[in-house]
Amino acid sequence: MSRLFFAVLILLACLGQAQPPPTTDEVMQAVLREKLSTTNPAVKSYEAEIVSMGLRANFWYAQPHRTALWVIDARDGTPVMAVADGKLAIYDPMASTVLLATNMYGSLIFTSRSSKEPGKSGVNFQFNVQSDPTQAVGEIQLPSKIESTNFRAELKPAGDGRYEVRGSDTRTNPKTGEKMTWSFLGLTDWPPRDVPYRSLEIRGGRFLDLTVKSVNEPMAESCFQFPMQALLTSGLPVRQVSMEATNEISQIASRITINVSLRRALSMEDPQKAKETLREICQAFSKIDVGREIDRLYSDRQATEKMLEAMTPEQWESIRAQHCADISPEEFEKRRNDPAFRKDLAEKIVAGMSKPIVTEKGQGPPLREYLKGMNAGLADVAKTLDQIDLEALRATDKKIAAQLRQAFQLEATAP
Repeated sequence: MSRLFFAVLILLACLGQAQPPPTTDEVMQAVLREKLSTTNPAVKSYEAEIVSMGLRANFWYAQPHRTALWVIDARDGTPVMAVADGKLAIYDPMASTVLLATNMYGSLIFTSRSSKEPGKSGVNFQFNVQSDPTQAVGEIQLPSKIESTNFRAELKPAGDGRYEVRGSDTRTNPKTGEKMTWSFLGLTDWPPRDVPYRSLEIRGGRFLDLTVKSVNEPMAESCFQFPMQALLTSGLPVRQVSMEATNEISQIASRITINVSLRRALSMEDPQKAKETLREICQAFSKIDVGREIDRLYSDRQATEKMLEAMTPEQWESIRAQHCADISPEEFEKRRNDPAFRKDLAEKIVAGMSKPIVTEKGQGPPLREYLKGMNAGLADVAKTLDQIDLEALRATDKKIAAQLRQAFQLEATAP
């Protein structure tokens, strides 16, 4: 009898220690509590895909400092930039050339915010390359809190101490009256662990698709391999370039910004309309007096302080990463509205614009001059449009695009 009583006591003790099931809000906030970042030691690996504004970006990460990034024209599945295994390829459609560089590593950063106020919610993602693999990062930053009473979510157990949270939020565009529904699906541990979630899907109609998976799961070696041999034997026109901070690479950077738009213009059936569209694209970039704008914004501390007043949250985070990386985002958020701190920050930014860019192989031009060179090639393109044989350029683009997809083992997605 005493043994039975003792067993009952043990059972009651175990029941008393059992973790109560979490609420939907608790799990949702656990998913939102921190960014999924390559700088978090608990994050061993993950895979992310972002589709927005006609681009699809695929990013892979594995410790200690391995990243791979493919940026693809979502319209037809053609890679316009790919970086893996320390190698970088950029497709320049106007020059009908694939630009190739080495000792480069890719980063992908995604940020988002949610607000009850119309027009205050939004997302931003950026990708870049750098020569130091330890500086190549991947970050997925969700809103720290969903600030909408319209957000509907439900929760269900997924086994092994994990829960699936699924929700949606319908917003109305205040200008057009168009309704758009955001959907959210996440899988996370409970109690929460160092990794905010195991997988994540966000769908925003035609505006955005975000998928994160394979968090802390084995990654295939093929994810990080660059198809150099396939690229060099494909018959593609390839040109080796230096990725130092020179005018050449600043012009290449501007081409990355517009090459998807250029390819879409080339796909038009009407050559004259395509030429007009190309001219509009180039003029939209080249007509901006970049030098004057940079001088206006960064000429002195007061001008830069005025610029800081209009910064979006994403732009503030970029400023923090560039100039105040030693300050945590939370601390930076508290300090950025302090007049003395903002004055010092503005002085630091103005001084930095005139300093030469330092690379492993020496010094490049000052950042001010580097940014001015970003649009240098676009004015030349706009001037030479009348001499371009669009039919020939379009035929070449189709051929190169097909060869690129074959080299990277991608299927065409356009009809």
